[in-house]
Formats: sequence, C-alpha cells, structure tokens
Amino acid sequence: MTSSAPAARYQSSLPSARERFLASVVDYALAEGWRTPGDFLRHFGPRLLMHNLASDEQLRVRLLTATTRVNERLAARKTTASAAEDLAIALEEGLTDAARVLALIPPDDRVRYFDAAQLWAFLTEVEFWKSDNVEPEARDRFVRRVTFVLESAIQEGVLRLQDIADGIGFKRIASCLPRTELQRVVEHALSRAREGQRLTEEQLLEAVPLRSLMNHVPLEHTWSEVVVGRLARPMQFVRSNGEESMRPRRLPPPPPSRNRAPSSKAGRFDPSLLPESLLELQRGLEQSPPGGLRTDQLEELVPVSAEDSEETVAVEVSTRVDIKAHREEEERHYDEAASELERVSSVLRRLDRLPAPHPELTLPILLSIESMYAELSNASDDSARYVIVRDAFPNETHLRIALSSLISLLDPNMPHQESLQTADAEGLISMLLFAERRLSNQAESQHAGGDSTAVLRSPQFS
Repeated sequence: MTSSAPAARYQSSLPSARERFLASVVDYALAEGWRTPGDFLRHFGPRLLMHNLASDEQLRVRLLTATTRVNERLAARKTTASAAEDLAIALEEGLTDAARVLALIPPDDRVRYFDAAQLWAFLTEVEFWKSDNVEPEARDRFVRRVTFVLESAIQEGVLRLQDIADGIGFKRIASCLPRTELQRVVEHALSRAREGQRLTEEQLLEAVPLRSLMNHVPLEHTWSEVVVGRLARPMQFVRSNGEESMRPRRLPPPPPSRNRAPSSKAGRFDPSLLPESLLELQRGLEQSPPGGLRTDQLEELVPVSAEDSEETVAVEVSTRVDIKAHREEEERHYDEAASELERVSSVLRRLDRLPAPHPELTLPILLSIESMYAELSNASDDSARYVIVRDAFPNETHLRIALSSLISLLDPNMPHQESLQTADAEGLISMLLFAERRLSNQAESQHAGGDSTAVLRSPQFS
C-alpha cells in the first residue's frame, strides 16, 4: 500500500515506532503546508525551545551561532535564559526567522527533545477535518493529510487495518461507499469465497484503497474514531476522557421545561432536563458561597451559551482554552526570571561589575554582561577584547545601555558623562576598555606596593 500523499515520507531513525510515526507526521505537516515554521515557534517559543535543547549543547550552540551574532565560544557559556533572550531578540530584529530556526533542528530532534503531547497539539491546532463545506481542491488536500497519518501509522505498526475498519464501522462504510464501489467489494468477496477465504480488512482495501475510502467517509468521523480514539489517545498524545471529564465547566441557565406552562414566577432549575453527571456540577454551583465563585475560578470554567438546548449541554465540549495552565506557565516564567536575576546579580557583584539599578538594565542585558566578562578573562589583546564586547550583545541598543552603565560604574568621577549619550558603539567599547585597563593598572600598582587591602579586579587588562 503506497502513500497517496505528494510529499515524501521522512524516514526516521528514532528507536521507537511511536517516535518515528510522530517525526514523519510533523515533517510531512511542515513540508505539505499543513503547519508552518511560524506555527511551530508559536507553540515552542525561544524560551521553551532553548530549555528543551539544554541537554544537547552542540545543537543549542549551533542554533544560537547561526541565528544571532553570538560567537561559538560565547554561545557555549550562555545560560538557557540568556540564550533564549538572544534568540527572541534576533527574531524581533529580523536577524533570523522561524524557517531558519526550524531548519537547524533536524526532524528526529524535534521529537527527541520536545514533548509528544505538545507536538500533537501543534499538529491539530487547526481542525481541518471538520471542514465539510470546502472547495474540492481543499477537501482533497485534507483527505491526503488524514490518509498520510493513517498510512504512516500502519507502516510503523502503531495502527492496524482492523483498527481503521472497527473505528469507521462496516455499517458506515457500506452506507458511505457509492454503488460502484460496493459492487467491487461484493465481487472481491465472492472471488475470495470461492478460494475458501473470508473477507478481511486487507482484502477490503484491495477492492477499495484507503485513499478512496477516506474520500467517501466523513473526515470528522474518521479523525475522531480512528486517529484520536485508536491512535493518539492510546499513544498518550492527548489526555484521556477521564481527565477531560473531571475539568469543571460553567453551565448555562437551565432552559424552560417543554412540559410546563409558562409561569409568572422566576424560573427554577428543572432537574429532568440534565443528566446526573451535570446535576452534580449544578448542585456545586448552587452551594457556592455568597457572591458566587471567585473571578479566577470562573476563568477556569468553559462558557456555554444560554441559548444552547439541554441536549447540547450534555455534549462534551471539544475545544477549551486552559487559562489556568497559561497562568501557571506565566508564574513559572516569572519565578525562573527572578531566580536568574538573583544569580547573575550575585556573579557580577563578586566581580565588582554590577551596575546601579535602572529600568532599562533588564535581565537579558545583565546576562550578556556576564557572558562578556567570562570571555574577556581569556582575551590577550584589545583587538580580541573589542570583538568579544561587540559580539556579547544581540543589538546596539543593548550594547549602549550595558556599556554606558558599566563605564559609569567603573569611572563615577568621569567629567563628561554627557559624552556617553552621544558616543557610538565603537566609542563606548573604547571607553570601557580604557576604564578597565586603568583599574587593572591601579590594582597591580597597589599590589606591588604591598597594599594587602587592594582588591585585584577581574578581568585583568595588560
């Protein structure tokens, strides 16, 4: 059974069939236009991307040096937070783009280092399989996608033809196939019967190829019953039904009973209109303290229109926006940033290179200063130092803020502070190197003179 999709199937070398299947589908989705590099970076932004690649220093350094102005030695010293900030700035400044970033991450590494459930969410963000009323060309493209997913799963052994047949159902297959296709199946079955063989799923697809079957069966049914029910959920690409059903949701005001006459009294909830599972949720809402639920609790609930019928209320809500998870992610990011700020401030304080606090002196700039001094300690001449300082910052704005702050720190009695505002990048670098050299010479003189209280500043400039 050959693939009916135009894009070639990627041959993964990952160890498990589950990983190989996911690698081939992600690669196909990007090659076919189902998903774009921009979509990938929306799901796996610079911070998450660098965090996931932290265990592969070679790949992380290669990605950083190819997309930013950071050299290889400096990139190897970058923390995850600093590398993520540099990549984010490079994308904002147009030094690189999503396509170039993604091209630097091999298909197997996308699965090796990224969470499978997040990759599946990236693939299924746009529910194309629900698009019934589309142009024939678009539907043909959607059919190719579903067919490719199923064929890839069969080839890797994570799905059987029996799973496809059971998921779709023989009754639906019979009702969806046109008369000519059904005649072909019957003729094929009779031919096999004469040979003493029964009709199997493989023989069914000999008569009606998988691509043809997908053309006739509603894609939404195939996706729900086969792709999700017999592929994605067993392989833990999506959460189980039990976990989903435990998530709270906001119920609409109960619709009026169809069996009661209108009343002038305020409407009351009619228990006969909702199943027991929803009654429990309703009772919980009625027993909430005065003032109702807190705002943060309400945000976690899934809104349902008050105009929905009682039947609609009982239907599983298919699309959710998990505000709580998003908030927790933001809080984690804030905590990580605060911890990183404390660490880098401590390092620069020990070096006597921590500038005075300033609104423009952000964490990414402090991380670049730390990386710069780590490299400067190994430089042998001003030419090498100039290159290190220049390459330590992803753009001139960061460079100007950092160097101006450092020069003011190193030479607080500088008579012409306004010159810092007008100096260009080369001038600021020269001023910083001059201030460092002067302090280094002073420290050496004090040490040679027997001043045991002298602090030997780092780095040393000869």
